[in-house]
Amino acid sequence: MSQTWHRQHYLSTSFQEAKFQKQEDQFGSIRAGLRADMVLLNANPLEDISNTKSIEAVFLNGKYIDQQQRTKLLEEMEKR
Repeated sequence: MSQTWHRQHYLSTSFQEAKFQKQEDQFGSIRAGLRADMVLLNANPLEDISNTKSIEAVFLNGKYIDQQQRTKLLEEMEKR
């Protein structure tokens, strides 16, 4: 399957989830004013799944989470 198909499938899935929850005005697409949870990678995970470990940036509820904050969050999660 092509990368275009995967991208379209992901975007469609995100939108359909928002539509199902009747929250299209809050999330489900990338545009100003919507809630955003996103992980930006340095490499394509479709080429090699281990590329999911190569994280460039994380946005949680639309806010940038730097490396120090990510480490702290992961440590807190491990304690649970």
